[in-house]
Parts: sequence; C-alpha cells; structure tokens
Amino acid sequence: MAELRSRLELHQRELSVLQQKQGQGQMQFYGDPNKTLQQEYSRSDINKVTDEVAKKQAEIDGDNRAIQDLQDQLRREGAPSGWLR
Repeated sequence: MAELRSRLELHQRELSVLQQKQGQGQMQFYGDPNKTLQQEYSRSDINKVTDEVAKKQAEIDGDNRAIQDLQDQLRREGAPSGWLR
C-alpha cells in the first residue's frame, strides 16, 4: 500500500508540473518570429504538453484503481481496515 501511495503522490506531483508547463505554454514567447507564427498556427508545443497531461491523469486514475482494488481485496479477506494505514 505504501508503494501504491508513493507512486500516486509522485504522479500527482508530475501532473502538477505538467499543468504549470501547460499554463506557461499559453503565454510562450519565441525570439524567432517564424517559430512564433508556426506555434500560433499549429500549437504543437501546447498539444504535446496537453497529451502528456492526459497520459499522466490516466496513470493517476490507474493508481487510484489499484489502491481501491487492494482495499476491496482486504475487505473480502476480512483484514482489519486500519491495516493499510
């Protein structure tokens, strides 16, 4: 359980960083005007970070499911509920 929780916390911190990066990407300035025009048109940098955020959110959902599955398994086996803490 400790391993699952630590993995969940790590993924949540990584998601927070990606969301900050995504916010910065909305106001990104490029020194090269051609790069600025390209990004205004294609938004490839922002789309890349958005995809990473979605993947990280899926990992967090998987972590939460794994924790819930472990809790359900312990309930079925009759283990005390405080055992996981």
